[in-house]
Amino acid sequence: MLRYNRKLLTHHENISKQTALIKQQLRLLCTAKTNSTANEDNHYDFQKEWAQAKPFEEIPFDSPLSMLKKFMPGGRYDNLDATKLMFAMKEDLGSITLLKGMLGKKSFVVTHNPQDFEMVLRNEGVWPIRPGLEVLAHYRSVVKKDFYQGTEGLLSTSGEKWGNFRSAVNPVMMQPKNVRLYMHKMSSVNREFLNRLPPPLQLCFCV
Repeated sequence: MLRYNRKLLTHHENISKQTALIKQQLRLLCTAKTNSTANEDNHYDFQKEWAQAKPFEEIPFDSPLSMLKKFMPGGRYDNLDATKLMFAMKEDLGSITLLKGMLGKKSFVVTHNPQDFEMVLRNEGVWPIRPGLEVLAHYRSVVKKDFYQGTEGLLSTSGEKWGNFRSAVNPVMMQPKNVRLYMHKMSSVNREFLNRLPPPLQLCFCV
């Protein structure tokens, strides 16, 4: 009987999660309809954009072997910092580029258009998948699992775990009065960190 009760409880929890997700998506749809006028003012029409979009296969890319050669000593991308590397890739392949996966990594798209960022963020849903910090995720979820106790933060999580954490902290952290409590202390720590760096490196962090 206890075993069946546990199964029923698990089934009920799954249904509750699915119901909560559906309600959240409905709220987002209602918000989107409410903001339709604002979207029209911004000349933003997702359906029109989607209909005019080119196929994924037409995104410019370099072969993995060609990219590897460019990163080797004497290559075009050798010893470039992240900013110069992105500008060089933009010159070579355009404003939207496909970086083919290497060494077990998945392929991903790089865009230099701010409008694309907005489009992705508005349409990725409540459980976004944002790869790129797998090392940090492994450290927090495996190496320091006992310390973080399942609370790994927004940077290293994705999907449902990210959505649940964001829903919990958003009402607090989006309040300006709460941000002001930590802003000056964190700025002080940042300035102290910059002062410890050599002058050439300080320029990389200055805005």
